[in-house]
Amino acid sequence: MARRSVALTAFRGEEFLAAQLDSILRQSLPPDEIVLSDDSPDDATRQAVAPLLAAHPEIRYIRNSVPLGPDRNFEQAISMTTGDLIFLADQDDVWLPGRMAALAARLPDPDAIAGAFCDSESTDRELHPLGVSHWRNRGFTERERTAYSGWTQEQRLMLFLRRVPAAGHDMAFTRAARELLLPFPALPGCYDSWIGLVIAAAGTWELIPEALTLFRQHGGNLSGSGKPDSWRGKLRQARESAALNSFGWNAALYRALEERLEPHVPVEVLRHLQDRRAHSEARAAMANSPLRRLRLVLNELLRRRYFRYGRGWLNVVQDLLLRN
Repeated sequence: MARRSVALTAFRGEEFLAAQLDSILRQSLPPDEIVLSDDSPDDATRQAVAPLLAAHPEIRYIRNSVPLGPDRNFEQAISMTTGDLIFLADQDDVWLPGRMAALAARLPDPDAIAGAFCDSESTDRELHPLGVSHWRNRGFTERERTAYSGWTQEQRLMLFLRRVPAAGHDMAFTRAARELLLPFPALPGCYDSWIGLVIAAAGTWELIPEALTLFRQHGGNLSGSGKPDSWRGKLRQARESAALNSFGWNAALYRALEERLEPHVPVEVLRHLQDRRAHSEARAAMANSPLRRLRLVLNELLRRRYFRYGRGWLNVVQDLLLRN
């Protein structure tokens, strides 16, 4: 049977980490190894889980003398795993008992570049459901979820090029994928998008149409994407995205993908990545130039990239009306 490793990161995790570790240790198919990489500036996190560390030698605890930040902390934890299958975990979530078994069943060949992901149920700090799933907030529709298992690899890749539906805290992947994923690019906040896109381009993602993670929201999360969505929230996110010019970030991400994957993927896949990068570069170039923006918007409409890689007319409106 394939060995199972969990890559778990912490930062000031003293309030919730013990509960997360307990849920991982109590899996119906338990892990062989848990690599816990702690970025905390003090000893409170380690003290909170000290009884579990003493009772479970399968937990490898690493305290970083200099904080690495979220992406590098996960990179370190993943790099230190020795298993055939690697499961990612956040410090403040809770895993339902069959989560590891369900994901492992979708990854029968550790030597294939492959990943599996599930949904998660957003909760408050006491784990009361908020009535919204992570997939819903990522715009992963019920129609897409139902059709996904029958899609070709190209269709699955095109979904990931529009938006990565798999969140880092819901992912598992093979040791073969790990070798291609590391090191992460020097791009802040990229780790789950990077993992999602590398495996979608060079291998395959399988999904489990169930919420097997309790995604705890408590005001201190690094990710706020578990909060209930609304039109007001979407408008705010669109304004923030335009103000921050996140399109340049996306263009850099796709350039890094092309460099990493060129020797490993067919030319057709590489062309999709190049076309996706070109769309992000065009949107990045729209800032601070209304006249040029109109020309670029029309060009992207004619090429249908807004519809192939985004939210269609919603992104057109964003570029025409919400940009400086």
